[in-house]
Amino acid sequence: MNAPEPEGPIALICGAGSLPLAVADLLEKRGRKVALFPIFGTARTEDYAGRPHTFLRIVQIGKLKSALRAAGCRDCAQELSPLGE
Repeated sequence: MNAPEPEGPIALICGAGSLPLAVADLLEKRGRKVALFPIFGTARTEDYAGRPHTFLRIVQIGKLKSALRAAGCRDCAQELSPLGE
């Protein structure tokens, strides 16, 4: 028996590399809504073109809680890419 789906999208705080978008694709294929929060200076802007997202600067992490609430998120995941990727 499957657990009930939590309300709202899951927030992904996205660093560099392809992993955040691969995770987003997998979650969406499983029927989960995703809110993307890539970090300026780490995530490439062109990778998020055509996808709903909100870029954040690392100094803006303090306002993340209000951004997550505005997006309706109840769950959050952070991806940290290995150095050098």
